[in-house]
Amino acid sequence: MRKQILFLCIAFGVLFVSAMYIPATYNQISTTGNSQPVDLKDLAEKQNNPRLRSLGTPITVELQGDMLLAYFQEHVGVVQVAITNKWGESVFTTTVNAATQPSLTISLMELPEGSYVITFSNADLALSGEFEIIF
Repeated sequence: MRKQILFLCIAFGVLFVSAMYIPATYNQISTTGNSQPVDLKDLAEKQNNPRLRSLGTPITVELQGDMLLAYFQEHVGVVQVAITNKWGESVFTTTVNAATQPSLTISLMELPEGSYVITFSNADLALSGEFEIIF
């Protein structure tokens, strides 16, 4: 009986400790290290679709080291994503279909230090947020 109890305690301890080290999964943002949210602002109150407004924040963005992580709610649809530098020059563009691609990871390794703006837009929304790259 003691061997069974000891085995169960060890097994529980191993499971508990290993569960603590499972990496962040889809649509979860790690808050460890130097991650920081990018505050998105509604550009000119363009978000005119009542269905989108009622469902909360359609896109969240987090700067995590040299990566920018964007998470989309499925109902957002097809979104144009653009990053511009402080002079307004485009340094990154892509199109995302949130129904089939719920997240986007953008590497910032090739960009120099400085201030940038990320913009998400489609017919129903236009969101923009500023972030800084500091080495």
